[in-house]
Amino acid sequence: MIAGATAADGGRIAGEGAYERARITLHHSVLPRLDDHGLLEFDPAGGRVRDVDVPAAVYGVLGVGE
Repeated sequence: MIAGATAADGGRIAGEGAYERARITLHHSVLPRLDDHGLLEFDPAGGRVRDVDVPAAVYGVLGVGE
């Protein structure tokens, strides 16, 4: 979805390389940072992501509903 949305914004179709780059970025950068901040639990060895109870104030700051 991430690679596809980025490609669609540019009027292109995402290729296999775009999906692999998005996967690597998520695995090595985005998901570990979200885990560090307590917004989710990420197990890099197992490739698993679990949701956590995010404080309501975080949703308010982000301007999104729970």
